[in-house]
Amino acid sequence: MRGAFEGYARLIKMDYPGDLSIWRADRSSSVQAARWRLAQDVTFGDSRMVFGLAGRKGANALLALAHFPGGAAPYSARLVLRDVDATSGPYLDSRGASLTAMPLTRRLPPAAAQQSYAAEARSTAGLDLLPAGMKSGWAFRFPPEAAGALAQLDPREAIAIDFLFPGDQVRRAYVEVGDFAAGRAFLQVASR
Repeated sequence: MRGAFEGYARLIKMDYPGDLSIWRADRSSSVQAARWRLAQDVTFGDSRMVFGLAGRKGANALLALAHFPGGAAPYSARLVLRDVDATSGPYLDSRGASLTAMPLTRRLPPAAAQQSYAAEARSTAGLDLLPAGMKSGWAFRFPPEAAGALAQLDPREAIAIDFLFPGDQVRRAYVEVGDFAAGRAFLQVASR
C-alpha cells in the first residue's frame, strides 16, 4: 500500500475523464510562471473558455479564462451551481436518455436550487495561462469558497459560468463537474 501511494505521489500529470469532458491535472512546480493546475476546456457557441485552478506552486485560484470573438469584453462573471444546503442531491434531468449522453444544460438545477459566486477580480489574460491558439482573453477569479462548493457536487452534475456584458447580455458556458474533487486532491498531495 505504501509503495502504491509513493508511486501515485510521484505522478506529475493526470487526466480525469468524465462523461463529456476531461479535467487535466498538472502538479509540476513552477515558481515564476502561473500555469493551469486543474483545467477543463470548454467551447460554447463561437467562444472558448478554460476553467479550473491556476497559479504558481501552492497558489491555486479558481479561474475562468475566456475569449470572445470581435473583441467583446465582459465586465464580470458569476459561477452558478447547485446549492447543496437547499437540495437533497443532484438534479439530473435525463428525460429517459442515458446519463452519459445527457447534455450539460440538463445537469444544472432550477434557479430556486442554485447558488452563485461573483468573480472577485477581472483582468486581461496573462500569456502564461492562454492556451495554444488563443491570442487574448479575459480572466475572472472566483472566491476560494467557490472551489470548496464545487468539490462537494456530484460528478454527474454541471455548473455554469455566466459572462456579463453591457446591455444586460449574458453568455453562458457549462462545465462538467466530473472528478474536480479528485483532481483537487491530486494537487494537494503534491503540496505535502
